Amino acid sequence: MSKSPSSLVRTGNSAWNTLEIIQNLSKEKYGIDFAKQVANKLKEKKLCCRIHRDYCGYGLDYDEDNDVYGLKTFYDGYPDQTIKIFNTQKEFEKWLSNQSDFSLSGTIIHEDGLFENINGWQVNNQALCRSLMDVFLM
Repeated sequence: MSKSPSSLVRTGNSAWNTLEIIQNLSKEKYGIDFAKQVANKLKEKKLCCRIHRDYCGYGLDYDEDNDVYGLKTFYDGYPDQTIKIFNTQKEFEKWLSNQSDFSLSGTIIHEDGLFENINGWQVNNQALCRSLMDVFLM
């Protein structure tokens, strides 16, 4: 994994995280309306993730018993490591509304430490993105 000295953007040597791919990820924020749609659909469906064998990338879940939302890595279609927990729907919506495909790719470490502990192979590898959430909302 390398860092571009001018922008501190992490890239890699895999097809999904080259500098060219990373530079073309959308930086447009998802917005509050979209975030509310995702939050409400999570209460119904519980998981927004890719479902296949082995590593499935980043996704979202809703824990009905504890009424919390989570950003997690997924393996075999199931939640694995918790990256971030949101204790209220409003907190989750505010956070998601300010994200973009670029910010959720793991190429940058957020001020709150989000994505600080991921490895180079995970950067933009099946990252949570607008197209995945659009399919989830169908």
